[in-house]
Amino acid sequence: MFPFFGFIINIICQGLILLVIVSALSSWMDLSKAHPFVGWLNRCTEPLYKFVRPVTKNIPGPLDWAPLIICFFLMTLQRFLIPLL
Repeated sequence: MFPFFGFIINIICQGLILLVIVSALSSWMDLSKAHPFVGWLNRCTEPLYKFVRPVTKNIPGPLDWAPLIICFFLMTLQRFLIPLL
């Protein structure tokens, strides 16, 4: 019905998925938190993480599951919401 809105939502979801993946990869590297790009990346992704981390903090193991859950949610949103628009 509104293909333009579907296109915009798709672009936003793709961008957020990319940011979450880069954020997860940068957390594995020893990057300085004072670096401007790392600071910007944290400011972009932390609002997404704050909704998921209270749920995932009880999962045992060394992995942070929040990026995986956020990517799964965004891909599900793309798959099922966009065709409805």
